[in-house]
Amino acid sequence: MRKKTSKQREERDAKTAEIEMLIGQGEEAVHLISEYLGDQDGWVRYKAVEALGVIGGDAAMERVRKAYDDTEFNVAVEAIGQIGENRYFPGLFEVMLALQYPDEEMQDIAAGAILDFGIENLAEIYYGITCCGGELQEKSLFMLDSLLQKEGHEKEGALELASDKTVLGGILNAYLIKREMFCLPDEGQANRISQNAENILCRLAENGRAGALMWGIEKKGKHAAEIVKIFAKTKDFESLVSLLKHDNNHVASEAAKVLGEHRHEDAVDELILTMRHDVYWPVRDNAILALGKIGGRAAINALMGEIREQGGGGMHKKELYEAIGMCGGKREMRRLLKFIENKELAGCAIDAIRAIASRVYAKRGRGNVKEDILRLAELFGTAEYGQLVHTAILGIVEAEKSRQGKEEGPEEPKPREPSGLDANEGRAGVKLENKGERKNSGERAGIARPKRAHAVKGPEINLLPRRKGRRRLRLAQGQRNIIHA
Repeated sequence: MRKKTSKQREERDAKTAEIEMLIGQGEEAVHLISEYLGDQDGWVRYKAVEALGVIGGDAAMERVRKAYDDTEFNVAVEAIGQIGENRYFPGLFEVMLALQYPDEEMQDIAAGAILDFGIENLAEIYYGITCCGGELQEKSLFMLDSLLQKEGHEKEGALELASDKTVLGGILNAYLIKREMFCLPDEGQANRISQNAENILCRLAENGRAGALMWGIEKKGKHAAEIVKIFAKTKDFESLVSLLKHDNNHVASEAAKVLGEHRHEDAVDELILTMRHDVYWPVRDNAILALGKIGGRAAINALMGEIREQGGGGMHKKELYEAIGMCGGKREMRRLLKFIENKELAGCAIDAIRAIASRVYAKRGRGNVKEDILRLAELFGTAEYGQLVHTAILGIVEAEKSRQGKEEGPEEPKPREPSGLDANEGRAGVKLENKGERKNSGERAGIARPKRAHAVKGPEINLLPRRKGRRRLRLAQGQRNIIHA
């Protein structure tokens, strides 16, 4: 090696002095110091690595990490040392490579760097996770999961380690091992590996490592939807809403499903757009069901508007009626009644009416369910149509009757009723009870009055049209008279 001339030494001293001066500027000087990493003088490059290590931070350490490949041995050694001192986990891969370096000095520096990270058995965990399957991987995942359950610097270090892309890639591969491997030598072990990996991903989500999981979603392609379920635990719903526009249809579909399960109201507008415009039908299906779970007037109006535009049917018929059943009210129940006459839509409409009635009457508490249902049935002209309406929510009547029986004790035996049609049948062809009981002048003929002698609890549910207000008032007064009789 040729000796430096006096001029070269002066240039080197000037450059190192400038590097030391730039350290005081902090992160703003990172790009200026980084220019010296390409200098021909190895000593200048060494001082640049040292200065970047003093400044620290991701921007500086990423440049230090690249210096591991430097042709000058001392520069590479300094880079490994600075990675350890700054506990820069993305540089862990280079530290592991340095452990295998033939030079003992490099091995010692790398071992010291691993100790600086502050994680026991770090090398074993790293190697075990990044390998594919086997007992070592199972043990390493379990060790990392145990570290994540601790507190203090060990937990922080484990979080950084699990967020490293190399390690995270190994964790994702372990989580999806049963989906990505065609042949499993030991299915029981594969299940344990997958479960340990899932636990780690869940702990990343619970500790707000949304960026790491988002990277995993972008990385895993067709299996990315599995990670979306875990991503929801980050509570980063803004990012979750953005996944509705993801190019991967499986990711968008799973995002819609998760938003519905968490009932995130701020996602309603985006879900409506997805329901109307997404080109992939499973995504639209899940957006419809999510709107039903979230509910609210905006979601209900959008769902009813979609039913109306499709003429009550369409390829999403089943999902639309199911969603309305989840969130609709009495208004939607009346609108759905017109679809019962359509043989193709009657089944879905009846299911939706039954679901709505179940929620509405459950909120009423001990209200007179049967009378309201019979009154609703009588609003329609034909007995066949009224019977359909009654049948649609007959299960609600029986459930209410059973509940009242449990609360009030066993019912008294009823008198034997004559067979055949008699005066106890209403216009809708529905069998009425309490034959022979006196009727109030304000009570509509054919409607059974309440059996209980106390006032009905809860607000009165009136299903008659508003234009019959006076008739409704007289009917309500008649009911009160009967109740207090």
